[in-house]
Amino acid sequence: AVSKECVALYKYMWEKNDLVSARKLWDKLMPVFDFAGNNGYISVVKALCKIYGRDQGDPKAPIGTLSEEKVAVLKKHVDALRAEKDLINK
Repeated sequence: AVSKECVALYKYMWEKNDLVSARKLWDKLMPVFDFAGNNGYISVVKALCKIYGRDQGDPKAPIGTLSEEKVAVLKKHVDALRAEKDLINK
């Protein structure tokens, strides 16, 4: 769900040596990474797939799904990241 952004981060750091832009993008990526780390990576990835129309079903037991409230927070973080189109498509 954030693959484009990760590729852009790589390009800023290693191909363009633009550490200012890399840092700006990293600052936008961190809330998504923190959320995944604090709420279960598999549950977060499954929720992201569902958000973006690629429903992969619920995680298998014993891993649970995210609550509606957590999905809303996740979507807010990803929407904020995706709003940085100029930074991602540069």
